[in-house]
Amino acid sequence: MISGALRAGLLVAIPAAALFGVGAATAVAAPAATTCSSTTGSSVCYTTGSHHLSVCDTNADGWAPYAWWNPGSSHSQPTNRAEFTGGNGHCGSYPVTGSGGKISFQACRDVRHDPDNCGSWQTVTY
Repeated sequence: MISGALRAGLLVAIPAAALFGVGAATAVAAPAATTCSSTTGSSVCYTTGSHHLSVCDTNADGWAPYAWWNPGSSHSQPTNRAEFTGGNGHCGSYPVTGSGGKISFQACRDVRHDPDNCGSWQTVTY
């Protein structure tokens, strides 16, 4: 049997513990990391765990932005191209699959009759 004084103490202690989070654990997910490659007129980003590249047109210049991307960590001989034609200020989302837990990508802009301009290669954990 609980005495009156002990009961009163418990009635105060239990709500106080709940108020200050004593005895309760909460799981908080780590924020997703976003890695981008950019160049004039094009931005390409990958958010960890999304399994998609976001290809964005960042300039009203009439040229289409695109991403070169590879499964794995190779920064040469691009094997995949994701091109977006939705216009300045808009983005397209493209599914990607990795190799060895990684993908590599770079942002480019398709400039007709001239060399395309491209940003730096990025390698991320898939």
